[in-house]
Amino acid sequence: MGCGAAQKPAPAAAPKVAEPAPAGAPWTAQLRDGHPLVGRIYSTTRHAFVDRATLEADVAAARFVLLGEKHDAPDHHRLQRELIEALVARGRKPSVVFEMLDVDEQPKLDAARAEKNPDAATFGQGWDWPLYRPIVAFAVGAGLPLHAGNYPMAKIKAMFKGKGTPVPDDELKALGVDLPYPPGAHESLEQELIDAHCGHLPKGHAGGFVTAQRLRDGQLAERLATAAKESATDGGAVLIAGSGHTRSDRGVPWVLAKKHGATKVYSIAFLEVQTGAVDPERYAAEFHAKTLPFDAVWFTPALSDDDPCAGMR
Repeated sequence: MGCGAAQKPAPAAAPKVAEPAPAGAPWTAQLRDGHPLVGRIYSTTRHAFVDRATLEADVAAARFVLLGEKHDAPDHHRLQRELIEALVARGRKPSVVFEMLDVDEQPKLDAARAEKNPDAATFGQGWDWPLYRPIVAFAVGAGLPLHAGNYPMAKIKAMFKGKGTPVPDDELKALGVDLPYPPGAHESLEQELIDAHCGHLPKGHAGGFVTAQRLRDGQLAERLATAAKESATDGGAVLIAGSGHTRSDRGVPWVLAKKHGATKVYSIAFLEVQTGAVDPERYAAEFHAKTLPFDAVWFTPALSDDDPCAGMR
């Protein structure tokens, strides 16, 4: 035998950790349903994909849960309902706040609860009621408090038309509109609103739209803070809203923290997958942000590739 030292055996390769399985199927939307991100849940705090059970545990640990949708996406509304169902299954009785109803439409939700009839709350023009009805129906059946959350559209229209009294300073302060935004947030929101108007909103005229968005965020935050106090067994509150409101860098979560001192806030966005975009952080650009402004995102197939601005060019 040679006199050389015996070689140590090579260390065993670390076992591969299985990626969390996609969740959320079966899907109603079918466009790009084979995309590698479909059904994947990405935790921005962990910088990793997580499974559904982990997401549900994160949601259960929060007092305020914000579920951000694309308004016309059926799968987003189904997943919103399922996450509320998961909270109730854990013994929580959260209040549910809806962007789709102005605060002065609260009697519709009160009637739905009193009559145990979700259709008494039918949302108005511009909202596809059949997409939202299952959420309201479950909440009514489970005895959850329901709250209309949006700033009154009539007041916003009057503000733009120069009619009526401008929004009083004390109301702006009460809704947190007076709070200084984080650096770059105003510009980000302004550009988002210009894009939402297909580029036909001159930057010089965007200030009023920024104020309107901040009024909505502030009103939704105020309703959530109030609703959480009213929920049974301190069940907290859930927001059903567009993902522009649920973003944590300048949306409702930001107002909740800055104006209402809220902690344990968890924001989710349901996002439709895009062709060629397989890195979750690439979707931050969709929000004019450098990083995803949510605690988690849940990817779904897309409903359509129709360009809403095509007829305006």
